[in-house]
Amino acid sequence: MDLIPLVLRLPYWSASMGISLCMIVRNGEDWVEGAVQSVRSIVNEVIIVDTGSTDATLERLKPLSIKLLKKSWNDSFAEARNVSLASCWREPRDLWNRQCPDESREKAT
Repeated sequence: MDLIPLVLRLPYWSASMGISLCMIVRNGEDWVEGAVQSVRSIVNEVIIVDTGSTDATLERLKPLSIKLLKKSWNDSFAEARNVSLASCWREPRDLWNRQCPDESREKAT
């Protein structure tokens, strides 16, 4: 399935936009390579923050052309997320804030 036509129909898409895939992983040797390959055709860059894998996750990521960062896990998903977003090639955009009115966000949290 080619996802490019879907991406071109996104409400905020423009030719100058890029998409960065930011993932936080730990011990994902069984699925991480497939996850990256499944979106490779629609993203401009892949950033993966490893939070201390003890399996073969890092070895599976080495042959892929990705930006691999290591961050020790401090019981804070936000810290790992911020590391990945700080490495994006463009300023991160939070589509949740663009698409949901304030009262919807309050109900969802």
